[in-house]
Amino acid sequence: HHYRGGSGTIVRSVGMVLDITERKQTEENVRRQAELLGGINRILNAALKTDTEEDLGRTCLAAAEEITGSAISFIGELTPDGLFYDIAVSNPGWEACRITDATGHRRPQGSFTVHGIYGRVLKDGRGFFTNDPTSHPDYRALPPGHPLLASFLGVPLRSAGRVIGMIAVANREGGYATPQQEALEALAPVVVEAFQRKRAEEALRRLNAELEERVAAQTAEIRRTCDLAELERQRFTEVLETLPAYVALLTPDYRISFANRTFRERFGAAPEKRCYEHLFQRTEPCEICETYRVLQTGRSHRWEWAGPD
Repeated sequence: HHYRGGSGTIVRSVGMVLDITERKQTEENVRRQAELLGGINRILNAALKTDTEEDLGRTCLAAAEEITGSAISFIGELTPDGLFYDIAVSNPGWEACRITDATGHRRPQGSFTVHGIYGRVLKDGRGFFTNDPTSHPDYRALPPGHPLLASFLGVPLRSAGRVIGMIAVANREGGYATPQQEALEALAPVVVEAFQRKRAEEALRRLNAELEERVAAQTAEIRRTCDLAELERQRFTEVLETLPAYVALLTPDYRISFANRTFRERFGAAPEKRCYEHLFQRTEPCEICETYRVLQTGRSHRWEWAGPD
């Protein structure tokens, strides 16, 4: 409030200042947490819906770039032989890349030796950032065509207590500070979980496909075996049909399950009739019959019998 003198000039002012720094910091923290949670949700959802690791990687990088305000990013993992393999590179970073192979085509992602500032993240197992990469002791000259790095932030990816890779972002306007590193470190375990889920899902899919192939192959083999057995049965039946002798297959309860043509022409067809009923109109087995000695002894048996005719 202004107080004026007799001439109308301001002779005194009274005012009040309210410090809203803490409120602004709280609002900024809430905003960062919301961005982080949104990124986590997108990554976990992508783990369920994306088709490839590269697609999942691009979703992870989009979330990393959003929560850190970065222009480019990449995810990579360490191979058993100690090389570093790029899983995914963000689209802006890939489009900015002008590294070419011997044929003049843009070089695809691949494995690289562990060195430079990203090698420092992997070797130390902890995140760090630099807003002047070219002055960092671990800096190595970038290959021709590589996007320029104005700033860099990288954090390790861990599983079972060991470093398995890293996620890195670069070229944030104004550089990086502790809040961006903390946000990326909070995102890193979610990235690991998402890729582990995706790989477990892919391993299960491959296992199911392999099992289906095996079942199909075994089914085809069983069908082929059954077809061969049926063919042999038909051939055997044809041989029995042409024999100029009586041939009958008897079940343990004396029923005639098969009779060849010679038998049928002499005695007539006897579907499921007992032999003593059909041949001799008896109500019980013949006393002199030795046919079933085969079942008693489990060995071949030869005997002769003269019929009434």
